[in-house]
Amino acid sequence: MRLHLAWITRKKLFVAPLVLLVLLLAVAACGSDSDTSQAQNAIEAERMEAEAAAMEDEKMEAEAMAMEEEKMAAEAMAMEEEKMEAEAMAMKEAEAMAMDEEKKEAEAMATKEAEAMAMEEEKKDAEATAMKEAEAMAMEEEKKEAEAMAMKAGASLKLDLSGVEPLANGYHYEGWAIIGSRSNGPTATNEESAIMQLNKNLALAAAVAVSVVLAAACGSSESAATTVPTATQAPPAGSSDAANESRVGAYGSGSAAYGVAAATQEPTATPPPLSATKFAVADVDRKVGGTVGDRAPEFGGIDAWINGGPLTMAGLRGSVVLIDFWTYTCINCINTYPFLKDMQAKYADKGLVIVGVHSPEFEFEKSYENVVAATIKDDLVWTMAQYNDFITWRRYDNRYWPSEFLIDKDGVVRYTHIGEGAYAETEIAIQELLAEIGS
Repeated sequence: MRLHLAWITRKKLFVAPLVLLVLLLAVAACGSDSDTSQAQNAIEAERMEAEAAAMEDEKMEAEAMAMEEEKMAAEAMAMEEEKMEAEAMAMKEAEAMAMDEEKKEAEAMATKEAEAMAMEEEKKDAEATAMKEAEAMAMEEEKKEAEAMAMKAGASLKLDLSGVEPLANGYHYEGWAIIGSRSNGPTATNEESAIMQLNKNLALAAAVAVSVVLAAACGSSESAATTVPTATQAPPAGSSDAANESRVGAYGSGSAAYGVAAATQEPTATPPPLSATKFAVADVDRKVGGTVGDRAPEFGGIDAWINGGPLTMAGLRGSVVLIDFWTYTCINCINTYPFLKDMQAKYADKGLVIVGVHSPEFEFEKSYENVVAATIKDDLVWTMAQYNDFITWRRYDNRYWPSEFLIDKDGVVRYTHIGEGAYAETEIAIQELLAEIGS
């Protein structure tokens, strides 16, 4: 090596090319390093581009997912709103149907009430017509009897009644007068004694005959009071016991139930024992019935008991009893339910016993199952008597729905009320009767 350098040195001609060669090699080496760096830069650029692309893809996927979630949330919200709208619409339809049903029920109930009122009016008209016909027949019979007896009396005495004027003194009857004492007037007990009495005073006989004829002609229902029948005269045919009793009361009591003395005796005015006041103490001598002061009748004709029972008035002694005559389609009865429920809640544990006596107005109300269903539907928890023949109704002399009868611890009717209302008054009566048993 040393030899070569020396040789080269000696040969200066070769120095320049050698230096040039070395420079070229150095330049080539540098160029090679530059290419490597560029390649690396290119690879790095590609990697960064790939990462950027990946990040862009991830971003787009995230945005797509977010959009999809928003879309699904919007759809879910829309579906929920549609569901809520559908439910609201269904509720409105149900409410509309319920209102329509209530309207139909109200209309049906109003129709039933109207029919019931019409039937009641027809019933009252029929009863009034029957009473008028019966009164007309009785008046006609009495008129015929009076005319026959007047003719008989006139024929026996051969009286001339022409020019007879009304007497100035005595007790007036249909515009004419009869002489006599209020307490001891003529008291003939048969035809013979009547004739004897009339023979003593022809003027009196004439006045009696004229009075009878005029009263009969006027059609008065009291015309028989001025007749002179025998002591064995029977009541008019077809007359009831009650009618006969009213006759005896009008004509007075004596050996002859239909005597002349009755014509001069005014009916005795006996004050009603307890009906004058709605709330009163019991009478000493009381009858059985539904008037205040009466002894409460026993239940009768009951077919079934609901919410307890059977009950008897004897078994309820010591308690305050509120008897409620009702029927389950009567709107007036339905309107009293809140009051009865309130009384049951307040006083059932203090001695009050409510007994509902279901008295059907229509044929379908006679069904035991229908009555039970009504008590369940309206939450009526007190004891109910179910029957269809109105025996208890008649025993209480009842005629209305609803009617309340309040009975004390001794079994005496102390208070009555017909129809709705008077709730405060009724509650006060209940409280007073409960106070009597120490509640």
